[in-house]
Amino acid sequence: ALRKICSFSALWHWFLVAFLFGASTMFKVLALATGLNPVVWLGEIQLFIPLTAIMSFFVFRRRYGKVEWLALAIVCLSLCGFLILRERCTRNDCHVFRWREDKEMSLIGVTYTLAHVVAVSIACVFAERIFKNGSRGLAHLLSDANSNNKYWVHRVHLDFWTTLALLVCWSLHLPLSVSKELGRTDKWFGCWTRRHYFAVAAIASHNWVSGLVTKHFSSVAMGLATAVGTVLGVCIVDAIRGVDSGHNWGARATPSLLLAVMVVLAAIIFQTGRLNLAKLTEQHGITHAKQAGGAKAFRSWTRSLFRGDAQTEASDGHKQSCFSKLSTQALPILYVFSNALQTELQNDTSANRYFVPQSLQVFIPLCGMCFAMTLTARQFGCGKLIEVFDPKVLWKFIAVGVMQAGTGALAGMAMGLGIDSSLYVAMA
Repeated sequence: ALRKICSFSALWHWFLVAFLFGASTMFKVLALATGLNPVVWLGEIQLFIPLTAIMSFFVFRRRYGKVEWLALAIVCLSLCGFLILRERCTRNDCHVFRWREDKEMSLIGVTYTLAHVVAVSIACVFAERIFKNGSRGLAHLLSDANSNNKYWVHRVHLDFWTTLALLVCWSLHLPLSVSKELGRTDKWFGCWTRRHYFAVAAIASHNWVSGLVTKHFSSVAMGLATAVGTVLGVCIVDAIRGVDSGHNWGARATPSLLLAVMVVLAAIIFQTGRLNLAKLTEQHGITHAKQAGGAKAFRSWTRSLFRGDAQTEASDGHKQSCFSKLSTQALPILYVFSNALQTELQNDTSANRYFVPQSLQVFIPLCGMCFAMTLTARQFGCGKLIEVFDPKVLWKFIAVGVMQAGTGALAGMAMGLGIDSSLYVAMA
């Protein structure tokens, strides 16, 4: 065992990973020392999840589907909103969020944080590669050890180089600290308390468990687990500590819990989506082709995006341009904006006590019908309008029309009574 631990051939494989982990720690210290607001720090480090996914695409040739990328985006954005809401309710009772000082959003602090995220993302992906025997040299040296023993030896090598890198940074903190804002001090240890000793033990345990999760799952799975643990831990701790010490939990409990549920569900979708797809294809006897990522797959995807997909062209009989693809993909985004705009306008107009909301509901479908009739007459001629109003066709839409009318009438009544548009959208 001692021969494997002291093997320089195995030790040097971890040098780059340990250097990146040490650099990321220094970037973190420098970012927080500039006075950067913690919510900016926590929000920016959520880039770790998509960065590790992108690097896994090239390093491990993993190819994630559209649903998985959307799930990652939902996790990152929901967690950022969760943290910003918490900070906003801490400062001014959940009103408009304002920075207290300019240095809370300093460019230097943001740059240090971004450098920290990039360094730790690269280090985690490379560490995962070694943990999973992606390094042929280490796999040969530790060929006679079992899986768990390999991880223990890997941890010795990784922590050895990381300790050396941080010792160098620690020894340079006196000559390099030229500003009080960057933590200038003439002490080597400072005043340690019980909290610091407990923090060392807790962080060391977290690093050990993070390595195990990375080894058996992936770096992306570790990032998702961290995001889920963050929202659940904050919700539990803030609810226990109450209004004063719990960051005004009573005022933000409902939106915070909804965002926490979104983070958890999106993480579950990411982790189980591919497994469910493989299980369904296996049950129905469908051969599911394994798609590998990498630089070659990225170039192929780029060509298909700008030149059109060959299979789609063969089935449709014509080439689909890039503009046509973007127009089709932009329809859901346009719908989201139009739905938000029409809800807000409907709320403003219906809240007027001198206005009858039901009259607005009548003219909305009437305007849509006139627009559809104009397009029909332009495309097929006026004779087509006679077929459109054929009673044999109209009766099929009676139930749908009545339900849509009832929905519009109730919505107009609710907004006329003063319901907020955001609450209406949330309940709808």
